[in-house]
Amino acid sequence: MQNFKLGIVIPLKAKAVSQNWATVEDALAKVLSTINSQTSSNFECVVVGHDEPEGYNINELSINSSFVQFTEFSPPNQDEISGMELQLGYEFDRCSKIAKGMIYLNDKNVTHWFALDADDLLHKEFVATIERFPEHKAFVIDRGYFYFENNGILNEVDNLSLVCGSTCVINCALSSIPTKITDTSYRETFYGKIPHMEVKNHLAENHISYHIPKERLVVYIRDHGENISDYYFTNWIPRIKKWVKQRLKSQTLSAAEYQDLGIKK
Repeated sequence: MQNFKLGIVIPLKAKAVSQNWATVEDALAKVLSTINSQTSSNFECVVVGHDEPEGYNINELSINSSFVQFTEFSPPNQDEISGMELQLGYEFDRCSKIAKGMIYLNDKNVTHWFALDADDLLHKEFVATIERFPEHKAFVIDRGYFYFENNGILNEVDNLSLVCGSTCVINCALSSIPTKITDTSYRETFYGKIPHMEVKNHLAENHISYHIPKERLVVYIRDHGENISDYYFTNWIPRIKKWVKQRLKSQTLSAAEYQDLGIKK
């Protein structure tokens, strides 16, 4: 596709709200490694966060990638708020960082946008696959994997967009970009207005052409201690049910296939 460039925006959790900052740094390094392994270089990537990783340089670790510090708002204070209010605080933080990343990349000739969580891996053909379908205004990545890192179990998923935020690529014409970050500016962006689980309905209702790639392009990393959804499994009954389900659906790939996904076995 001529003049194609994917703008990848990665909102990074703040050190102050992480359970283990080293885990966050390690997860991001793995994500950047999969970006660095892309077979197409038609992308620009920016990581937006309160804190830059201390163990490595983003620019050196991954091509076409950079870091932008987020200073406009403090991260949600876990000592002062909890429950749904805290959840909304996390989402405000995430979406505001995505908006700042879009502002940063707006002069880089980006034609398509992709919001990528800082702990989800990309297949090496991710960018090249999106690039092959210029006729579509959006892409929904429904086919992918859950990877339970602590026990090495990989599960195929066919409805990834319902549970993972790293599943929507849009043409730049579908999203406004704010001129500066305010307490409401994130709502100007597509990602700040449309929750990932509602993207397909939104596109269909507005008659926007979208494509669901047949390839499994995204790996949603689970159980590393930094997933916001982890609190759903604190009770022992759902934990046992999840453990059984993981093993019943476990997949085994070849060494080359794991490598293409950025998974080290």
